Amino acid sequence: MLAPIGPSFFLYQQVSDQLAAESIAMQGLRAAMLQPQQDWQEGLGRNLPLLAKSWGKQIDFVSLNCGACGPGDLVTLEVRVGNAIGIQSAGLEPE
Repeated sequence: MLAPIGPSFFLYQQVSDQLAAESIAMQGLRAAMLQPQQDWQEGLGRNLPLLAKSWGKQIDFVSLNCGACGPGDLVTLEVRVGNAIGIQSAGLEPE
């Protein structure tokens, strides 16, 4: 009777982590891009912990890659929650 509960719980946890990682990456990068140009990285640092707390999750790893982080560059945010990874990209507005 207990055997089916174990795999179901693991599957639920994995799906929950994946949804959280994707949502945190998407909403975090979106909120950061709405900040003034010089403050968007600080905004990202403030928003990610709040988003993780709203999901009841802990962020295990964050990677931000944007080359020179100048106008016209592509920004990629990777967030890891448990075994799940959420990746979101956005472009910095050219001058």
